[in-house]
Parts: sequence; structure tokens; C-alpha cells
Amino acid sequence: MSENNLSYPKICKNTDGQYFIRFYMHKKRYRLFSGRMINSSLRPNTYPKKLRLGKAVLLAKEVYDFLVKNNYSFEKKISSLEFFDKIIDKKLQEPLSDRYKKELKSLSDKLRKQLAFKGEISLDYLDSIPLRYNNNTSYNTIRRYLNVLVNYLYENNFPIERSKLKSRKQEETLHKPIEDVKELLKKVKAFNEDLYLCCLFIYGCLLRPHQEIRLLKWEDFTIDLSHIRLSGNQVKSKRNRIVPVSPKIRETLKRKEGYLNIFTGLKQPYSRSYFIQLWRRFKRLNPEVDKLGYGILIYYIGTGFFLGILTLMDKGLELPLGFHAANNFFTAILVTADWTAFRTNSLYKDVSEPVLGWDVLIPVFVIYPILLFVFSKKYGWNNWKEKLFGRVLSKEEFVALTDGESDMA
Repeated sequence: MSENNLSYPKICKNTDGQYFIRFYMHKKRYRLFSGRMINSSLRPNTYPKKLRLGKAVLLAKEVYDFLVKNNYSFEKKISSLEFFDKIIDKKLQEPLSDRYKKELKSLSDKLRKQLAFKGEISLDYLDSIPLRYNNNTSYNTIRRYLNVLVNYLYENNFPIERSKLKSRKQEETLHKPIEDVKELLKKVKAFNEDLYLCCLFIYGCLLRPHQEIRLLKWEDFTIDLSHIRLSGNQVKSKRNRIVPVSPKIRETLKRKEGYLNIFTGLKQPYSRSYFIQLWRRFKRLNPEVDKLGYGILIYYIGTGFFLGILTLMDKGLELPLGFHAANNFFTAILVTADWTAFRTNSLYKDVSEPVLGWDVLIPVFVIYPILLFVFSKKYGWNNWKEKLFGRVLSKEEFVALTDGESDMA
């Protein structure tokens, strides 16, 4: 027996004529008929009788070499990457929210790349991840997620140091209360019916939009739609909830088959980001349209046509881009208002009540035609019908027409 308490396997044969190997390791006797314990497919007794002895000799060598290489143990050593993946997979199998798992997965991928590249995850590297963020809120958020991962790895015996970075103070922002909830809901309803219903459930039933409201089915309501019954697996607290539904909300509901989602009308709900995207789009609505009405679109569309004509007649973007930049530049310098889409520190501020008047029509029907006339004389524009309504040339035709001088050649 060697100094490492491992004897070289001896070839043996039992009364049934089956070969096996016998050896001692750490004062314990082993008898192996196959290579299963070392993940080897070698099974001597499945071969013809004449070949079994030779295969048993080969098995003895494979087992001995494996044990010597694996520090005299049948428990196969796993690499640091495999150990890391095992711990992270265990963490991500916990009952966490999808968003939380996504953040942890993103950070764990960064740690894994560093481990694969450097062979370790140093404390300097850990500290560098949150330090990339100048915004205190982002810094604290990333630091918190990172500490969750590092602490879990540390507690599961992964060789890693805990970060000692401290949280940063965040400036508190006082959000202005909604002055007119009815007016806001009216605008939301005009924008999107689903978002409107979601808002009613948020403020009327105190339900969470993404985890509870989005997944609502008609079977979650009582027959008279007066209450919503949510089981523990539908809510964050994991407790059953019975929520009353106000008459105002019941007026907007039209009951359908119980297994259908109340928003999609199908078995499947919308994606988790559905209401997030709708709310973002609602907040980005042009405030000028909201204040002045859809009549302002005459100016927007008219300006678009004007710039398009400049592009086609001048055969380039230089003139329309210059006009657009100059228009915005002087507007930004001279005057602004609280309800405009483009707010700047201008010389003057319009504090009057916004009204859609005749002054919106003057640029479209007076100034723009005059400018087109001036530009046509200055730049010698001609053949208007062909340039504005003619056939669009292919690349080859355009190159041939310009004698190969175009950049497209």
C-alpha cells in the first residue's frame, strides 16, 4: 500500500466467472465491476469471455490513474467556474421576482467573465462595478444587488472577499401631488383603454400593476364583479386576498369566459413590460397637443411638407437642416412656456393661457410659400412636377445620371 493509503487494484474473479477489481484506499476495501464510479463506460463482463481479463486489467489502470489524479477520492473535483455556476443557479432558483432575477443574472455574468479571464474575482474588481456609476441612486442599487451575490457566494464557501464600499446619500425628491385626478384619468382613457383600466385598479383596489393587475382573469372576480379573489401564488405577500371593486370600476367591466385574461381576451396575458411601455408613451405625449388641441397638427404637418419640398428641390438635406436648426435656435433663445415641448432658459416666458389662434396658420399658408418662392429664385429651382411627383431613380440610374460623381458610385 502506498503512502497515500491507496493500493494498486488487484484483478479478481468470482464463482460466477465475473471479473472485478479489488483495492484498499484510506483503510477501506473497494470492489468494482465497472467504471461507473469514475464516469467510465468500461464494463469488462459485458465483453466475450476471452476479452474480459484484458478489460479488467484496463479498468484497474483507469481507476488507479483517476484516484491519483483526483487526490485519492471518487468525488470529482470541479473547477471554480463550475462551482460558481452551481451556486448562482441555486440562488436564481429561489422564489424571486423576474426583475430581481434579471438584475442578479446580469451582475453574475460580469463576475463569471472576470473569473474565466483572471481565474479569480478580486476585491478591486468588485468595487469597480458600482463605482462606474456617478448617479448615487444607480450606485446604491448596483451595490445592493452585488452585495447579495457576493454574500451568497461567500456563505457557500466560494473564495471571494466581501466588498466594504459604503452606500451614498441620495437626494430626496418631493413629487408633486396630482391636482386633478379626474382630468388625468380622462386623458389616460383617451390614450389607451387598457392603461385606463389599470390605473383604476391601482388607485381603486390598491393592486400592483405588473404582478397582479396584468395577470387578472375573469375567474378571479365574483359573479357580480364586486370583489376580486387572489390566491397566495398571485400576490407578492403570498397570502390570499379579497379586494372590493368600486361601482365606478364595475361600470367599465364586461364579463367574459372565466379563463380569459381581462386585457388580452386570451389565455395568455400581455408581457411584463406592457403597462410600463404604455405609461412611458403616455408621459411622452406632446404637451402642446394637450394644451392647444389637434389643430396644432396643421402646423406640424405643414412644416413637414415644407422641409420635404426643400429636400427634393435642393437635392440635399443641407437647406432643410439649416432652416430647422435656425428655427429651433431662435425659438429657444427668444421665448418659452411651461406647456411647450421644447423648454429652455429663454429671454422671455409666455405666461398667458395657451390658445390656438390664427397665428398658427400664418407660417403654413403665408410664410412657407413666400420662402419657397425666394429659394426657387435664389437657387434656380425648376422642373417642380418631375422633382416632387416624378419616379424615384434606382441607384444605377442615379449614378449614370450624375456621371459617376455621386458618393453612391
